[in-house]
Amino acid sequence: MAGKIKLDGTQFLEKVNNEFKITNSELKLKSTGNTIVDSSGNAVVSESGGNVTLGNVRLPATGGIKDSSGNNILTESGGNVSIGDLRLPTSGGIKDSSGNNVVSESGGVVTLAQDIVTGTSSYGFAQLRLTQNEALGNITWDTIAGDTTNFTKPSSNHLIQLAIPGIYLISASVTMVLTSSERNIRIDLVDNSGPTTLAVAGDEIAYVDGADSYGGATLTYTGYFPANSQIYFTTSSASGGNATVYSWSHASICLIRRTA
Repeated sequence: MAGKIKLDGTQFLEKVNNEFKITNSELKLKSTGNTIVDSSGNAVVSESGGNVTLGNVRLPATGGIKDSSGNNILTESGGNVSIGDLRLPTSGGIKDSSGNNVVSESGGVVTLAQDIVTGTSSYGFAQLRLTQNEALGNITWDTIAGDTTNFTKPSSNHLIQLAIPGIYLISASVTMVLTSSERNIRIDLVDNSGPTTLAVAGDEIAYVDGADSYGGATLTYTGYFPANSQIYFTTSSASGGNATVYSWSHASICLIRRTA
């Protein structure tokens, strides 16, 4: 059975197949109270200052929320909610609270905004560099390039702080120069909370009489770090400690996945 309701000769409500559709009109909340209530007087839709709030919205026992063609786009069964085909608008996209697109689509290609994974992170990566040679021991990096918000030297020394909790990929390449007899060089990645050695790399280096001799080693590590973890790199050589950390040495840190 179908029916229509008109006001001042203009149709605004129609019943088709037991469904009510509002047509050719606007549904406005009352100026006092600004709410639509259920049969028990509980607010299900309210408005304040242009912001609309929905109360407990429940799907019907059968069927669901439909599109204009009558196809279900949202259904529920046994407490599980299913979403049908979800399409982005033809222009724009899904926006954050500031109106910036975080998900957009063009020509079938979906693009995620840069910050959708890293959240407050500017980039989620950093490179640590030296500007001059350094003695053996804990490396105090001269510069941090990249995300200087979440990768910092809070104590202005060898400690590097990782502000964001997550999975990180860390690598370091050290070059050392010898000026006298030596056997090998070594670099360690250390978690300062223990301290605990997470990774080690080393190499043999042969002293060439009459000239400086160079050698290098590279380490990598992937693992989880809680928020504000502190790490550092330290170098050594055997057996006389006759090596110097060359300014070519550097390290890279990349946030692979944020966990909070």
